[in-house]
Amino acid sequence: MIPDGIALDADGSIYVADVGASAVKRIFQRASRSGLERR
Repeated sequence: MIPDGIALDADGSIYVADVGASAVKRIFQRASRSGLERR
């Protein structure tokens, strides 16, 4: 289940829907991209 304020992009990367959490959003996007690159 996806928590409130968290969503999945069309490409599967996680992002925070809350505009006030831009820093967390960037961290999630970086982590997602790194995870895909490692595979």
